[in-house]
Amino acid sequence: FFKQASQFGLTREVKLVTEILELENLKAVGEAMTGTIGSSRYPFTVDTPKNRDFVKRFHAMHGIYPDMFDGETYEGLEWLAQTIQKAGTADDVEKVIEAWEDSTYEGLEGPFFMRKCDHQAVQPGFVVEAAKDPKYPHLIPKILATYPGDKVTPKCRTEDFA
Repeated sequence: FFKQASQFGLTREVKLVTEILELENLKAVGEAMTGTIGSSRYPFTVDTPKNRDFVKRFHAMHGIYPDMFDGETYEGLEWLAQTIQKAGTADDVEKVIEAWEDSTYEGLEGPFFMRKCDHQAVQPGFVVEAAKDPKYPHLIPKILATYPGDKVTPKCRTEDFA
């Protein structure tokens, strides 16, 4: 769609918006996505010391920049490792769950919180735009807005799902 929209000139008239703007899609579709806006759970362009270090190490190891799945997998596994250490065991699932509930974690893009009520990780959310940057060989997710986790995560449900 994005390539056709660009070829037909739609992107000169309309700002395209998509639900999730993911690095792998930017690389696959290319310049036709320039200016497209969407959400992201992990844009590699987040400017935190922890993320800058992660991106540098990831790029040195793999020769590419981390996508949403790379960043979120790293965060999830690091948080799990910290939780197992806190629980003192990986063999007792209930102890691990108890240690994870209401825990906090400093993610690549900011603070996370694991809700006890539904085991949902509350984390920052981003609005990003597909943009050119001469430092990169492909379009990047340029951050337009950052929202704290409690503003982008639905509240815990009650028994009546209200």
